[in-house]
Amino acid sequence: MGRKAPLAVTHSTSNQTPSTKELDEGEEMLHEACRTFLERAKLRRQREMARLNQQMQLFDSGLEQLQPVQAAESIISTSTPTIDTSSSDSQRAVFDFEHASESRDQLPHLMVGANHQRRLQARLYKHFDDLQEAYLEHHAVADDKREAFRRFADDVRNMDQFARLESVCRLRYGDLYNNNSIVSSIELDPEENRFATAGVSKQIRVYDYNTVLSRGRQGAEIHLPILTMDCPSKISCLAWNPVQGHQLASSDNHGSVRVWDVNAGTPITVFQEHERRVWSVDVNRQNPVLLASGSDDRQVKIWSTRIPQHSVYTMTGPANVCCVRFNESDGNYVAFGSADHHIHYYDLRKPNKEVWTFRGHEKAVSYVQFLSGHELLSASTDGTLRVWRVDQQNAHRAFAGHCNERNFVGLARRDANFFVTGSEDNAVYVYYKGLTAPLLRGACDTEAAVPQPVVAAGQAGAEPASRGFVSAVSWRRTDDALLVANSEGTLLVYQLHHE
Repeated sequence: MGRKAPLAVTHSTSNQTPSTKELDEGEEMLHEACRTFLERAKLRRQREMARLNQQMQLFDSGLEQLQPVQAAESIISTSTPTIDTSSSDSQRAVFDFEHASESRDQLPHLMVGANHQRRLQARLYKHFDDLQEAYLEHHAVADDKREAFRRFADDVRNMDQFARLESVCRLRYGDLYNNNSIVSSIELDPEENRFATAGVSKQIRVYDYNTVLSRGRQGAEIHLPILTMDCPSKISCLAWNPVQGHQLASSDNHGSVRVWDVNAGTPITVFQEHERRVWSVDVNRQNPVLLASGSDDRQVKIWSTRIPQHSVYTMTGPANVCCVRFNESDGNYVAFGSADHHIHYYDLRKPNKEVWTFRGHEKAVSYVQFLSGHELLSASTDGTLRVWRVDQQNAHRAFAGHCNERNFVGLARRDANFFVTGSEDNAVYVYYKGLTAPLLRGACDTEAAVPQPVVAAGQAGAEPASRGFVSAVSWRRTDDALLVANSEGTLLVYQLHHE
C-alpha cells in the first residue's frame, strides 16, 4: 500500500501572489492618500502662516503707534531711573540710581513709580494670553487700527486700575460657632450711607456705614444696627427701592415677598402667591413700583405696590428659579437664572414668549446682574462667571479663578467693567470684564488682625482661608469699598487701593 500523497493546495498561484497590475494599483492608491494628506497639511500650515503674518502686522502696527511715545520718553530718560527688564522674571526690576539726577528727597516718589512699574509688568505677564487675545479681537471688530489700539490701551489701563485690597473693618454678625449667623444678602441703600443685612437669623439689620467704618478702624468688632426688623422666616435676598430710599424689599423661605418702610421699621406690603421658597427679589429701576421675584416653584412673578392683592405677571420656567433681575436700562426686560443651567430673558410686554435662552453654564445659575443695558453678567455653581450680550445667545467671555460648586457666594458690580464675587475658599475675587482671570483676591480670615493688607491675586501668600465660604458681597461705588460676609458670621469691609 503506497504512502498517501500530501493534500494538494487548491488555491491557484495567481490568488496567492498579487499581480504586477494589482501592486501598481495599490502603490498608486497609497501615493494618492499620502499626496492628499501632505497637500492638506501644507494648506493648513499656509493658512496658519497667513494668520500669523496678519497678526504680526497688527502687532507691528501697535508698535508703530507707540513710537512717538517712546521718542518722548527718551528725552527725559536721563532724569529718571532706568529699569532693567532683561531678566526672565517678570516681577524683577533693577534701578540704576547711579545715573539718576534726582535728589535724595525725590527717591520715595521714584520708588512709588518703580513699584507701580513692577506691578504693571507682572500683571502684563500674568494676563499675557488674555491681553493678546483682546488685542487681536479689538482689531477684528474695530473700524480702524487706531480705534483698536485705543480699546486695547483701555484694557491695560483698566487692568491696572486697582493695586490691592485692604481689610479696614470687621463686624461680628453672630456667634462664630452658630450657623444661624450666615448672611445671605448685603445691600447698600441708593445713597450708600446705610447698608442692610439679612440671612438665616430671620432679621433685617440696617447699619450706618460711616459709623461702622469709624468704629471698625478703632478696633471695634461689635456694632449695633440703627434698625432691626424681625421676619417670620429665613431671608434669602434684599433689594432697595432706587427712588424711594426708605423702602426695602425682602424675599424669604416661606414664599413671601415683603416691602418694608425702613424709617418706620414695619412692612408696607406682603405679597404671597409663591408656593415654595423665594430665592431672589429685585426692584425695577425704571419703574420702581414694580418688583420681580423668583422661586423654587419655577415661577417668576411681577408685582406692583399699587396692586397689593395679586401679581401682575407670571412667567413659568422649566426648573427652580435661583435669581431674577430687571434690565436697569430698559425695565421692560427681565432675566432669571435657573436650576436648568440656563438664563431666560423675557419682555414684560409679551410675557408669554421668551425672548432668549442663554446656554453655556454647566450647573445652576445662581446670580444675574446687568453690566449695562446690553450686557448681562451671570454666576453659576459650575465655578464660572459669564458675560452675555442680550442680543446674542452665546457668552462673550467666561471668567474663572474663584471656587463655587454648591453655595450662593454673592455677586456685585461696580460698573460695566468691574465686578466682584465670593468664593468657597472663604475669599473674595475682583474681576475686570476684559480678562478671564481675577485681578485681586482677598482672604476672609476671621483670625486676622484689622487692618490687614491682602495680597494681589497670583502673588505668593494668597493661600485659601482655613474654612467657611463667602456668602454675600456688595460694592460701594462712592469710595470703592467692598462689603463681604461669610458663613462664619463675619462681615468685613475691604478698601480697594489704586496704589
